[in-house]
Amino acid sequence: MTDCWNSVTLYGPSAEIERFRRLCIDLPPGSDPQDVSGGWDGYDTYIGFDGVMPAEPGCNSRRAQGEYAWNYREHAPQPGSWSFAFDTDQSFPEGVFEDLAALFPALHFDCDCIDALDDYMGCGWFNPPTGGEPFRQDMEVPADYWTGGGSRKRTPEVDAKHTALVKALLDAAQDADRRSSKFETFVHVLKEVGR
Repeated sequence: MTDCWNSVTLYGPSAEIERFRRLCIDLPPGSDPQDVSGGWDGYDTYIGFDGVMPAEPGCNSRRAQGEYAWNYREHAPQPGSWSFAFDTDQSFPEGVFEDLAALFPALHFDCDCIDALDDYMGCGWFNPPTGGEPFRQDMEVPADYWTGGGSRKRTPEVDAKHTALVKALLDAAQDADRRSSKFETFVHVLKEVGR
């Protein structure tokens, strides 16, 4: 059994990203995954959706499941995006992320993984945006993946398309955040005027 090294970037409205962070990442009390020194000192965590959809008695659905992960670390959220990384046994937890994507339809999950022994790698989307490729983890790791200078999972042409798609998603998410902020300010002013 080997480790799988995983990374996820969410794109979408900041409020939905924050809801995902609050409900689906279970970290130890007092942990600070944005202040992890090095790439191997992350936290043990549980990635799942017990807080979103609690298990029903006798239910065997994955919706009551999640994934134990270790070496969890994250970047501070940016307007319209947030990235985190973690390690798991054997493979990327596809079933968990399929269900999470269904529970968070406004978010696009851009995911990458690679087996610790280079037996396979993967990339793609859950809730793929138009033009985005669905996630798959059956790709061969090129012999020069670590030494070739690029460490890319896509061809240069597909990578350029992916980069443009990410930029479009960020622009749309940031625009939605601005509109939401203006609306919240408007509602606040109306409440103050009504007092």
